[in-house]
Amino acid sequence: HSHRKGFDIDTALFCAGLAFDSYVEPPANSSRWERGSKGMNVAFCSQAFTRGLYKGLVEVTPISCIDLPDEDSTVESIATGGGVDACMLVAAVETEIWKEDMELLEKKQYYNGVFDLNGAAHVGRSRTAWANVNVHQSNAAKRKTGKALPYHVKKTWNKSPRAIWPEDEDPFYIYVQNPADVQLVFTLLDDDVFGEGTPISSTHIPLAKYLPEVNYSQQELVERIKKEIVAKIQKGELDESVSNEQVIKAVSENMKGWEGDLKMTLKPRADNKNGQMAMGAAAGAWIAGPVGAAAGAALGALYEGPPRGTLRARLRYLPIPQQMGERPR
Repeated sequence: HSHRKGFDIDTALFCAGLAFDSYVEPPANSSRWERGSKGMNVAFCSQAFTRGLYKGLVEVTPISCIDLPDEDSTVESIATGGGVDACMLVAAVETEIWKEDMELLEKKQYYNGVFDLNGAAHVGRSRTAWANVNVHQSNAAKRKTGKALPYHVKKTWNKSPRAIWPEDEDPFYIYVQNPADVQLVFTLLDDDVFGEGTPISSTHIPLAKYLPEVNYSQQELVERIKKEIVAKIQKGELDESVSNEQVIKAVSENMKGWEGDLKMTLKPRADNKNGQMAMGAAAGAWIAGPVGAAAGAALGALYEGPPRGTLRARLRYLPIPQQMGERPR
């Protein structure tokens, strides 16, 4: 077999390096980390590949969550102070690709939020507002470390529990392939010290309705930003010898995005109905005695209750710039 090539030490060493890399954890600051709705983590180490795959990213900044339910786990109450440990999960559903996920969102009565999605390649996650952290502890952390903590506000006689994120909270990002056809799925999670957490409620919104700029092409967005920067120079708001920092600031101001409340509209089927059965039995007993108590308990077992929670968040769309020579999208 003289046509076969001999052993090549350079090729062998190259392959050995690839084998070694396959067992090494990618760096935390790699170009792109993905965590899928099924829990798998994937790192994209090539920036060029990331730009070729995605058109842009959605910046999500959590602000607050009101109308939280009460903590229903005794173990977690002991560990984290009694109360929901609120965390925000956000996933992007590419509607043209994952039609089964859209059918699930539109037709399913009881729903586990991002955990029920089949095609969400990336799930963004906020920091957790642990129930044993109050505003004073949050401010103390800022004085000590320079970074405040999300915190929990316990319920009062006229207000339900709330979760608050600091004013300077860092955003997280969701990468999107076709932003004009994306549904954002928001899930309110009761995080756990012992376990993965429990979804409380969810909702979904069309990205293009809340951020209309996603309907523009990248070139149209760039042209619009350029026109606004030129207009600011003409008005004297920017110097003609504008620096890169000023351009970045102007672009950031142009992409202001959206801020508002998102009422949760879907919830999982309740597992523990002891509380509502007891309330139903008590109400039934007051109206019709023992027979009414039995009927009330039975009705309580059937009642699911409305979804709880209203998230307040800030959203922005940021197009991913293409370099010369990359294929157009």
